[in-house]
Amino acid sequence: MGTYSIISAFCLVVMFLLYVQTITHVTKNQNRDMYINIMVTGMIYTITDILWGIIYNDLLPIPIPAQKIIYALFYSSSAVLAYFWFEFLEYKQDSAFYRIPVLKHISKLPVMIVVTISFLSIWTGSFFYIGEKGEYHRGNLFVLQLFLTYGYLLFSEAKVLFHLIRTKDLEKKNTYWVILTYVIFPIIFGVLQVFYQNLPLICIGITLSSLQNFLFNIKFEQ
Repeated sequence: MGTYSIISAFCLVVMFLLYVQTITHVTKNQNRDMYINIMVTGMIYTITDILWGIIYNDLLPIPIPAQKIIYALFYSSSAVLAYFWFEFLEYKQDSAFYRIPVLKHISKLPVMIVVTISFLSIWTGSFFYIGEKGEYHRGNLFVLQLFLTYGYLLFSEAKVLFHLIRTKDLEKKNTYWVILTYVIFPIIFGVLQVFYQNLPLICIGITLSSLQNFLFNIKFEQ
């Protein structure tokens, strides 16, 4: 088993243990439910990442049609995960994007676009395509996928940073600082992943962020 898949598998185990701890020891509330959404989607994403590593390292003979489905699930789950993080951050800020139904529905449009194009890419090659020799290639709309997916996190983080700079209330500042750190790992490791495709950096970022969130948010509120 390649290093890529081993690291991803380790991240999957850590996330699963955090998930079990959450559903068995944390009182049911909105905060907990949102965190569970993030964890479940994170695990789905990591499973597709493990399969990607198996394809990348040519460890198992996976048929081309199955590879395309794995890539589509990979991109779809990353967008859904980003949306759930966005929803969580907006909830923590008591934002209009969480409170007002119309805005909440509008905020779902980017993830719906990414999921739709991801599966259409199986035939169109918009986000990805497989070459004549069976090798993966980024499609001509790959940048759009990055923009829509990471746009969720960057938008919320920019809002938090704006409020952090403006507010004079020390207690609110401390709250914004904590919120600001929730998705810093996925953002940093996600950017690095674009340049270092041979390492599962996003999985590492998701795992670190999930662990941090569990220790300083979910567990703390009990």
